[in-house]
Amino acid sequence: MCPRCRNTRQLLLTLLKIFSGQIQYTYRHFPNPSNSESWLAAVAAEAAGMQGQFDPMYQALFTQRSLQTGGLSELAFRLGLDVKRFLADLQDEQVYHSIEADRRAGYQLGIQTTPTLVIEGQRFYGSLTLARLSPFIRHHIRRKSSSIFNIIDPKTGLVRWADDAL
Repeated sequence: MCPRCRNTRQLLLTLLKIFSGQIQYTYRHFPNPSNSESWLAAVAAEAAGMQGQFDPMYQALFTQRSLQTGGLSELAFRLGLDVKRFLADLQDEQVYHSIEADRRAGYQLGIQTTPTLVIEGQRFYGSLTLARLSPFIRHHIRRKSSSIFNIIDPKTGLVRWADDAL
């Protein structure tokens, strides 16, 4: 699989630890239409996800030099998946439709390459580093926490503005 995607995956795990509880991460597929292995990887991750194991499969896929159905069934077995169900889910049309919907949505956002991160509407691609992304994320966390209103009073439902006394 793509070495830059593997590196970005590690970067994301680091960012999620640093900003624990402050940021959310949603994965979207963007397989290269001319690369059958990128499609197979996406399908395998989704098929594993149907058994609650998307993330472990996604991580395990980065350890593979090449993807073949036999190797995927071994990965599924190692992850404790129902291998027969996993292999059936690899053929599920809904899985392909879901991945294609992600890919089309990516194109609509102007994404043209992997890996690409979209943070607060800003696209990041190329050399993605902690030094490049952390300041941007920190800025948006601060901006959101200094919102014009801090809380909604649970008793009255009224908005308390940031400068209101409690």
